[in-house]
Amino acid sequence: MINDSNSTATSTATSTATLVDLSHTVEDGLITYKGLPAPVICDYLSRRDSRQYYGENTEFHIGKIEMVANTGTNIDDTEDGLRPVHSTLLAAEIPIVEHLTNLSSIPDLGSRFSAVPVKVRAFGTFPVRAFAIVENENVRR
Repeated sequence: MINDSNSTATSTATSTATLVDLSHTVEDGLITYKGLPAPVICDYLSRRDSRQYYGENTEFHIGKIEMVANTGTNIDDTEDGLRPVHSTLLAAEIPIVEHLTNLSSIPDLGSRFSAVPVKVRAFGTFPVRAFAIVENENVRR
């Protein structure tokens, strides 16, 4: 739950909103798109191995993720090899957010959508953590 202060000139009121996760959980070996390699999630440095670099009773984990930059379903028909929707939107500098889940939880009105990618130079696409903030009176049950 997120507390959102909603104030006007004549009154102040507090409403409660719900954070709805729209992202798939990426896991080791998950095939997200036929023909593309699955992500590889593994240790870069395990807790056990980290002990050799730091003082007594100090350990930590550094994970490693290898994945292709474009995973999941597609807004274009992939059978003909053309990408009219992608090409048109990207040429107009309109970002594309695909591969979402749980969209039935989002009402037509009364929510704010956010998707935040990692900043990576020279990537056309990259997975994002997407979510919507829905005012509780608009939550679909």
